[in-house]
Parts: sequence; C-alpha cells; structure tokens
Amino acid sequence: MDWLGSGARRLFGAALLAAGASGCTVPKPPVVVTPAPPPPVEAPEPAPPPAPPPPALPASAAWTRLDPLTVQDADFARHRSPAKWKGLRVEETRFVENGFAWHFFRITNEATPGGYFWAVPHDDENAGFSAALTGVRTRGGIAMIVDTTPGEEIRDNRMNVSIDGTRRVDPNRNFGSDSPLFAARFLDVPDLGSRFVLSLHTNEIGYDTRESRCARPGDGGKGTISVYFCSSILQPFPSAKRAYPSDDADTLVLVPVRMGTPFPKCSESLRKADVNLVVEQVWYSDGSLSNHLLRIFPDIRYATLETAHELPGDDGARRRLTTLADKAMEICGSL
Repeated sequence: MDWLGSGARRLFGAALLAAGASGCTVPKPPVVVTPAPPPPVEAPEPAPPPAPPPPALPASAAWTRLDPLTVQDADFARHRSPAKWKGLRVEETRFVENGFAWHFFRITNEATPGGYFWAVPHDDENAGFSAALTGVRTRGGIAMIVDTTPGEEIRDNRMNVSIDGTRRVDPNRNFGSDSPLFAARFLDVPDLGSRFVLSLHTNEIGYDTRESRCARPGDGGKGTISVYFCSSILQPFPSAKRAYPSDDADTLVLVPVRMGTPFPKCSESLRKADVNLVVEQVWYSDGSLSNHLLRIFPDIRYATLETAHELPGDDGARRRLTTLADKAMEICGSL
C-alpha cells in the first residue's frame, strides 16, 4: 500500500533539493579506504651452489690394465723405453655418454701414488702427455689422459667427435652436470681434494689483441693464453726478470680463484717467485676442469700449466712444461 502517495513523494523530493540549496549537508555513508599491500621484497640473487662431487665408482669396475710397451697409440709409441714405465701402472677405460665414445688412460706411480694429480684433457697436446709421464714417474701421483685418436695427434684431434659424426666437443669443456660419467671417470682418483692438481696444456702462439684489455702494440696471435692478455676474468702478472721458462709470454701458470675471494696462497707465492702468472676469476663454471674442481673443492690446490704448442719432434715445449711443473710443485706443493 502506498501510504505516502505520489504527491507527498514529490513534496518530499522538493524539500530535499531545497535543503541542499540552503547549505544543509545531507549525510553520506563513510568511505572505507583499504591500504595497498606493500610491494614484495626481492630476494638477493643466490650464490651458485657447489657442484656435487662425482659419483663414486666401484673399485676396478671400469679400468683394464695394459702393457704400456704394446699400447697402440702415438703418445705411447714415442715412449717405448721400458725404463720410462718402470714402477708405473697403466690402465684404460672406455665408455659412451651423450652419443660420444670416450677413452682415458690412467697412469699410477705404484710406489708413491699420492700427492699429485696430472691431468691431460687434450690429446693433440703431445708435450702435455710427455710432461705428465715425466712428472708421475719422478714426482709420483696419478696421471689421467684423454685419448681421442690412436694416431699421430694434430690440432683437429683436440675435439672428440660424436659417434654419428655430427657433433664435436672439447673434453676440457665437458665437465658439466649433463656429463656426470665423463667427470666421474676422469676424476676417479683417491683423495682428489687433498692432491695438488696440475693440468698440462699447449696452445697457439700469442693472443688475439682484439679481445685483450691490455694488448701491447705489435703483439698478435690467436686465443687468450698469454701473460699479456687480460679481461674481466683473466688477470695477468708477467715476470719482471723473465728467467726461463718465464722468458716466453705463452709459458705461464694459471690459477683459478672464486670471484670475490682472496687470491689463494699458491698464486701469491708464484707472484713473489717471479713466475709468469694468470689468475682466473671463476663465478659460474665454463665446463673446464679447473672451474669444475674449484666448485667441488673450494680450497683445492690447482694450477694449469701452459706453453706454446710444439712443432713435430720439438722437445722444447715438454722441457718448458716440466720446468714449470717443478717450480709450481716447489712453490705450491706443500701449501
């Protein structure tokens, strides 16, 4: 029932309008303001986690003993003297991972198997094999050798080729989470974290001046391995007196260090000894042995020994690497 009536409603509406016109305030419901939530706080970028240690392999499950005097391989053929192998145990392992067939040699000094780990990840670097053989025989420890071809090594054999022939991989960029078996076999060495690791390499003469932040006028060459090459990652410290073997800019010791941490004692001692030194700042692993081991064992004693790639029949590169290894062991071996 409309008890107010249409006329009354009109009068009531007019009264409301008049009240507004006369300055009277008609009360309004309160406005409730909900405060906006605070912006989310961004978490700082976490530091890269340490790499897990390589999986343990059953003793002797993957390795077969060999007679070094009969191994059909060019590296062994250059060292057929029985005296070079006296007291050394030679084994091999073969496996397939990610479509690549791998073949490693492991050489152990049976009288003094501890102390050193000699790594030769590139089969074309003949002086590296020869220097590792000299080191493991005279200093002890274990040597690990990557074999990508049984024939005479050339630069093309630096890489391993997939079984189907469509892909190539640098063994010293294969230490990653997608190649766990490769890393486990290569690092199948007792007490690895307590050893002094010496990785032996030869490389192209000179360096690419376009890539260096401190290139000298007149320099040239290929790559980044030189005591006169510097970048955001590589910090060189050339020898002042340039005594042998540091008289050559391509002969140097490279020591990795976790970015943002103090230089290890080894690098500081090498600087004081006036040896050609390059310090590599490592944040994320590039798949190399040095980067991989530094993530697993942050305090590991590690040195990459470099010199220029030798010509066929030239023993100068082996002598430089052997002399550099002796200096590195004398300076860093007991730190």
